[in-house]
Amino acid sequence: MAATTWRDESGVTLLELTVASGILAVALVLLMGGLVSIADTNEITENQSMASSHLESVIEEIQALPYDQLLEYQPPALPGLGATSTVQVAGIDSGGNQVLFPVDPATLGTPLPNPTEVQVTITWNDVRGRPYTARASTLCRR
Repeated sequence: MAATTWRDESGVTLLELTVASGILAVALVLLMGGLVSIADTNEITENQSMASSHLESVIEEIQALPYDQLLEYQPPALPGLGATSTVQVAGIDSGGNQVLFPVDPATLGTPLPNPTEVQVTITWNDVRGRPYTARASTLCRR
């Protein structure tokens, strides 16, 4: 086996090592930033899917109600979107104004039109405080 001889030209200079380290650091920073962005996007998509699912279940629940129970409808709590999430259910009267449910039929001046448009709105804030809204509507007959 022959002995290895080191020459002055072999190896890496400090400048080459510094440039390579800089390129590696930039690549790692970009990679970590991309991972954080992917996690945020995943959370937003998950929350929007959860809100859409809840909207669909509330709409199905409303469509099965008779008119008198529709006026007294109280939407169920929305788990999973945080403490600031709200579900609002409203009917549209003949003048185009919203009538928030539940409403006392005695205080309702005129009955809602037949069919009645019912709007369900979910609002929530994500972990960074950005507001989001999801809305759906349906027609309900008496």
